[in-house]
Amino acid sequence: MRSTNLWTSWLFLGIVAAGAVRLSPVLAVQNPPTSVASGLSSSLPADVYPDSRNRLPVVKRKSLDESGRNLFDAIVGAARRLAGLQGPAGIRLHSPVLGAATRRVNHYLRFEAGLGMDVVELAILVTARELNQQFEWAAHEPTGRRAGLSEATIDTVKFRRATVGLGDRDATLSGRNDG
Repeated sequence: MRSTNLWTSWLFLGIVAAGAVRLSPVLAVQNPPTSVASGLSSSLPADVYPDSRNRLPVVKRKSLDESGRNLFDAIVGAARRLAGLQGPAGIRLHSPVLGAATRRVNHYLRFEAGLGMDVVELAILVTARELNQQFEWAAHEPTGRRAGLSEATIDTVKFRRATVGLGDRDATLSGRNDG
């Protein structure tokens, strides 16, 4: 039962954290994700907004109703200013009711579900890699290291390598049980 709960939490956490929306061009194995801040807006695809760095524009606070403005303020004013309005939180402002609900779920899965931060970050990285989420990868690769993920685990996910040499937990969570 614990394994099923862990798998369900991992899967849901990954989907919620990565936003389940393709924000960036497909990752190439030869060109692993790099920092979002390092690119110039001229290098973005034509259908990507430079201010949001995704295919939806940044939502303006004045265009939202009261509940939307509350969510906007929570996102912009949160201590976690990892991505501001350029990440999944900014996209969720396009549907404030859904955004508020997923924010609560995300918070629970990341901080209250009892999964260690290393497991949380590995789930986010695996999902970001599988959904080709450069933004999410760039935001969470250093966070994963700080949470205790090894370079071998990160590289296994980044380059879709076999799990040979990884511990059972990391091999299982990487989704590549081929080691």
